[in-house]
Amino acid sequence: PLPSPAHAGVPRSLSHMHPYHQHTTHFQVVNLVADAALGLSAKDLSVFATIGDYRDTVALFSGLTYTIRFQPPFLGRMMVHCHILKHEDLGMMLLANVTEPI
Repeated sequence: PLPSPAHAGVPRSLSHMHPYHQHTTHFQVVNLVADAALGLSAKDLSVFATIGDYRDTVALFSGLTYTIRFQPPFLGRMMVHCHILKHEDLGMMLLANVTEPI
């Protein structure tokens, strides 16, 4: 049997744009919120993603917060990283450990 569906907050970028990429499985964007100071409308946000979109990559910017949902195909490690190779090489890559909820 497959593990339970997972919900996760994607960390926002503090400076530059970073394309967040997730290996192993696509994810669905279930929420996208912009800080009020950015003054973005729902139409403006649709440039980044639309609620319900299935993706393997989203653009992270300061002031944007994504919530994603995905169905892990297995328990264990899954690679996530910045899709700019120089950033990845400088450490913007990690192994997320997918576990069953407690």
